[in-house]
Amino acid sequence: QIKQFMEYGREHFFTRRSYLLMAMLAFTLMAQAQMACDSLRESLWHAFLTPPDSIRVGCYYYWVNEQVDPKGVKADLLTAAYSQMDVALIILQFGGNSVPYIRGEKALERYCDELGEQIEHVRACCPDATILFIGPSDMTSTGEGSWQTYPFLPRIVEGLRQTANQHGAAYWSIYDAMGGWNSMKAWVSNGYAGKDYMHFTQKGADIMGDRLAAALLLQYDYYRFRQRH
Repeated sequence: QIKQFMEYGREHFFTRRSYLLMAMLAFTLMAQAQMACDSLRESLWHAFLTPPDSIRVGCYYYWVNEQVDPKGVKADLLTAAYSQMDVALIILQFGGNSVPYIRGEKALERYCDELGEQIEHVRACCPDATILFIGPSDMTSTGEGSWQTYPFLPRIVEGLRQTANQHGAAYWSIYDAMGGWNSMKAWVSNGYAGKDYMHFTQKGADIMGDRLAAALLLQYDYYRFRQRH
C-alpha cells in the first residue's frame, strides 16, 4: 500500500511539499505497523509468563502413608493421581544405575521382566495414556585399563527396547542419541558429562533434552503425514 501511494504521488504531485507530506505519511504507517508488531510480541510473551490455569504446570502432592507396596505406589492412589492430572503421556526412565551389574542374559532377563511389570502396572492405572520408556546412556569404565563402554551395554539397550515394545511402550535410546559405543568419552571431553563417565552435566542434559524434544516432534510430523496420505 505504501508503494502504491508513492507511485500515485509521483504521477500527480510534483512539489517538494507534497513529497515531504507523502514521506511523513509513509514513516507514520511504518511506525504504526512496528508498534502493532511490538504489541503482539509483548502480548505473546506475557501469555507465556502468565498462562491460563487450564495449561499451567501443576504439582500434586499425595500422602503416601500405607499407600506403597513392593511394586511402588498402590494402584488406587496412582490411578486417582493420574485421573486428577488428566495424564496423556507417561515417561519412564530408569536402569542406568543397574548397567554395571547386568553382565549376562539371566540378569538382563530378570531386569526386563521387572520393567515389563512396571509398564503394565502403570498402564493399568492410566489405560488411555501413551507410555515412553527412555533407556540408559552410554557408560564407560576402566576395567581394561582405559575408558571403554560396559561390554554388555549394547545388549542391555536392545533387551530393554524389545521389552518396552512388547508391552506397548515406545522406546527412545539415549545411548544411540549420544553416538553409541564409547561416545561418552567425547561427551566428557566437551564438558557434556561428568568425570565419572556416567552422568551428564547440566549442559549435556540440556542437549539431550533438546534431542528428545526433536525426536518427538519428528515422529509427530510422520504421524501427520500418514494421516494426510
